[in-house]
Amino acid sequence: TPYAQAAQAEFAAAMAVYDSTDAYNNSSKKRMKKAAKLPPLVKPVMDDVTAELVAVLDKAEELKTKYQLNEEGYTLIDKRKISNNEIRLRNIEAVQRNIEKILSPLLTCDKLGRIYNEESFAANKDDIEWLKRAGNMLQKERMDDKGDMTSCIDLPVFIKIAETLYDVEPSALAARKMAKLDVMKEDWAMAKKYYLEAIEQEDDLRRKANDYMGLAYVNNKMGLSGSAKSNCLAAGQLRKNWGNPYLYLATIYAEAAGDCGSNAVEKNAVYWSAINKLSYARSIDPEVADKATKLISAYSQAVPDKGVAFQLGYKEGDQVRIGCWVNETVTVKFY
Repeated sequence: TPYAQAAQAEFAAAMAVYDSTDAYNNSSKKRMKKAAKLPPLVKPVMDDVTAELVAVLDKAEELKTKYQLNEEGYTLIDKRKISNNEIRLRNIEAVQRNIEKILSPLLTCDKLGRIYNEESFAANKDDIEWLKRAGNMLQKERMDDKGDMTSCIDLPVFIKIAETLYDVEPSALAARKMAKLDVMKEDWAMAKKYYLEAIEQEDDLRRKANDYMGLAYVNNKMGLSGSAKSNCLAAGQLRKNWGNPYLYLATIYAEAAGDCGSNAVEKNAVYWSAINKLSYARSIDPEVADKATKLISAYSQAVPDKGVAFQLGYKEGDQVRIGCWVNETVTVKFY
C-alpha cells in the first residue's frame, strides 16, 4: 500500500543517515544506495512525522558538512580518505534528495509554518540549535505548485529567527540569514554587508561559494556588474564542478548587450562571451546542462548579424575585444 511504501522509504532513508553518523560500513552503504534509488512515491498525509523527517534532513546537512574537505595540503593517505568521503557525500545527498521527494508535498510554507511559528519560537528562542534548524528549513528552496523554486523566508517567524540568531551568536550562518532577509526587502546595501560578513566568517567552501553567488546577485542589482562577475568567478573557484556561477555570469553578460563597444559587433559580442561561459558550465556540471543548452540556443540568435559584421570588417574566426567591465576577447562565430 502507499502507506507501507512510504514507511519503508522513510525508514530506509533515516537508517542510512543514522548509520553514517558513527560508522560507514557495508551495511550502511547498502542501505544508502537502496534508499537513494527508491522512486518518489505518491505519499499519504504524514503531518505526524513531518517534524521527525525534517530532523533527518538536518542530520544529512550535518553529514554533508562533515565530509566536505579541501584537498589542498593533504597527504596521499589523506586524499584517499577524502575520496572515500566524497563517495559518502554523494550517497548522503542522494538519500537527502529522496527524503525531500517524499516530503515535497508536505514541506509547503503553510505546513512548515505549523512547525516553526510564533509559539514554537517563543518556546525555543534561547535554543541556538533550534534557531539554526528552523532557519535552515525555512530558507531552503523548494518547488512550488507552479514549478518555480521558492523558500519560506517571508514568513514573519523567519525574521525573528534570523535577527535573534544574529544577536545571540554572530556567525556566517546568522549573517547569511540576515542577508537573505535584506534581499527579500530589496535593501541591497545591507544585504551586501551581511554577505561580506558571511564570506569572511565561513570556513566551509561550498557555503562560501553560495555566499559569493548571493553577493553576485546583490552586486548585479546594485549595477556593479564587474563586482558581480568577480563574485561568480570566486564561487566557481571554490566549487570546481559547479556550473551555476558560469550560468549566472552568462546572463549578466547578456544583460550588458549594447553597453560595451563602439560598433554593432562590439556592442553585441557579449553574447559570444555568454555562450562560452554556458558551454563551460555545461561541460563541468550535468545538472545545469539543459538550462545551459536552452540559453545557448537563445543567445546564438542574438550574436552580431553576419552581414553587418562583414560590412564592419569582421569575418568568422576573427578576434573581438570587449572592453569595459567584461574585459574579454572572443572569437567571431556565426550560427
